Amino acid sequence: MLYSKYKSIAIIFLIIIIFSISFNITLYNNYQVLYNNYKTLYNNYNELITEYNSLYNNYKTLLSNYNEMNAKYSNLISNYNELSTKYNDLMINYTSLKSEYSTLLQMKEYYGNLSNDVLKFKNLIYSYIGIPEVFPRVLNEDAIKKTSNAVINAGVVPSNLWISIQKIYDYITTNIKYAYDIEMPYISTYWSITYDGKKYVTKFYDGVKTIEQYVQTPELTLKIKQGDCDDQAILAYAMIKYYMKYINGTENDLYIALIEFSKGDEHLSVILPVQSGKLCIIDPAGHYLTKSEDIITSKETLSELQAYSNYWSDTTGPITNIALYKINVTDGSYTLFANGTISQVASAFQ
Repeated sequence: MLYSKYKSIAIIFLIIIIFSISFNITLYNNYQVLYNNYKTLYNNYNELITEYNSLYNNYKTLLSNYNEMNAKYSNLISNYNELSTKYNDLMINYTSLKSEYSTLLQMKEYYGNLSNDVLKFKNLIYSYIGIPEVFPRVLNEDAIKKTSNAVINAGVVPSNLWISIQKIYDYITTNIKYAYDIEMPYISTYWSITYDGKKYVTKFYDGVKTIEQYVQTPELTLKIKQGDCDDQAILAYAMIKYYMKYINGTENDLYIALIEFSKGDEHLSVILPVQSGKLCIIDPAGHYLTKSEDIITSKETLSELQAYSNYWSDTTGPITNIALYKINVTDGSYTLFANGTISQVASAFQ
């Protein structure tokens, strides 16, 4: 009975041992699995730590960049606001300047037109008072033709130039009385600037003045039967040219002479050049005609010009300068043939 009792205990103990071993084996296997899982998790953990550290470093870099960019952004916002304010101010100035520019363009056009009108007025005035500016108005073809009756009434001879010039001279000195000119306004020196190819008058040197000067057309001189030296010289030139062109049929050279004297006076006469360096001076207002024993003639240029200067010396002083103009009586255009002292002008005829 006792053996049977110990046997039962032994069996129970054996069963316990076998169960324990089996349990331990199972436990070990589970431990191994858990250990392997642990190692895997640990490795994963280390990888995650490494990745975390990398991400954290990236985060710190990004955060630093963000802070830097945020500072730049704030600075840009501040600059933008400042620029926006400046832009608005500039837009206001631009709008104001645009309006002023538009006004300036209108003023530019206005003053350009005004300057153009002033210069046209100046040229118009000088076409009535200035030598040689008057020639296109008083010695064109129409003006020349209007002397036809006077030329015929003077008794010209179709085939004899010299007699005909003498008769024209006599006609003027007999029928035209010397008279001083009326006062005319004129513009002397002016200042101007040129902009975009257009001239703008900025100031008159001495304002608008008046001068006793008015050059009449030959027709007017014949009509009112009076005129000063300019008017009588212009009439003589026109009548002689009409005779040459429409009666005699031979157009010889003929010059208007603008004479300057030492006392500041000016005078106008007519000069007819002749071959061999001679000339004839025709000056009805000055009652001077190149003659020899009261007969019209031509004389050697230098000596005759000197004699003409001596003729005026007592009243005006000697001649200091002579300007000779040749006029195209088709349209009144002119060229300066010679200009200078008596000897300089005389040399132009050689």
